[in-house]
Amino acid sequence: MKLLPAGILLAGTLTLLAVSLSFAPPKAANGFAVVELFTSEGCSSCPAAEDLVAQIAAEQQDKAVYILAFHVDYWNRLGWKDPFSSPDFSFRQRHYRELLSIPTVYTPQLILNGKTVFKRSQEPLLRAAIQEGLQATPGGELTLSVLPAGDSALQVRYAYNGKTRRNNLLLTLVQRKAVSRITAGENNGRELTHINVVRKLENIDLKETSAGSYTIALPEGVTATGCDVIGFVQQSKTGEIIAAGKNH
Repeated sequence: MKLLPAGILLAGTLTLLAVSLSFAPPKAANGFAVVELFTSEGCSSCPAAEDLVAQIAAEQQDKAVYILAFHVDYWNRLGWKDPFSSPDFSFRQRHYRELLSIPTVYTPQLILNGKTVFKRSQEPLLRAAIQEGLQATPGGELTLSVLPAGDSALQVRYAYNGKTRRNNLLLTLVQRKAVSRITAGENNGRELTHINVVRKLENIDLKETSAGSYTIALPEGVTATGCDVIGFVQQSKTGEIIAAGKNH
C-alpha cells in the first residue's frame, strides 16, 4: 500500500473543509422592522405615503415587517377632523422629536425601529433600512397571543425574553383596513383607504414582570376579527425598538 505524504493529506482535508464551509446554508434572519407612519386624513401629502407602506406590507407579508399608522390630531383644526386621530399619537411623535433630535414634526413622517427618520421621498433608503432591520439580531424575543374577552375587548398574553431595565412594552391595537370619504380640507372629495390604523396604544412597564396579560377594550365600531395586536419593546431613554411581535 502506498502512503501519501502528510502534507498532501492535510491539504486535502483543508480543501474539503473549505468546500463544506462555502456551501453551509445561511442562518435564518430573525430581525424585524417596525415602521411607524405619522399621518392624517387632513394632509394632502399623506395618501402617497400610505400607499407606500401598503405596498411594503403586501410585499413583506411573510416577514416580520410591522406597519403602524398613527393618525395625529394637529391637522384637525384645518378643515377636516380625522376620525382615527388622537392627541396621544401626536404626543408620541413630539416625543420622538426630543429623543431623536428631529428639527420638527410633520406629516407624513416615517420612523423605523424607533431610531431612524424618513420622508416619503426617501423610499429607497427606507426599503434598504427595512432589509437591514430584518437581518439584525433583536435584543430579545417577544411573543403575543390574543383571546376574546367578552364581546368588546381582547385579552393579550405576552412574554418577553430579554433585558427589562429601562424598557417598556407597547401594545397597539391596529385596525387592518379602514375607508373614509373626505368632505372637507386638503383631501376634499377623495376616498382614502388605510391599513393598520392604530386605534389603541397601551404602555406596560416591564420592571415588574416580563410576562403577563393585558385587556384592551375595542373602540366603537371595531370588531375583533378586523384587528391585530402588534407589540414591541422600546428603550425609554433612546426610543430604539429592540423586539417586536404580532398576535398569533
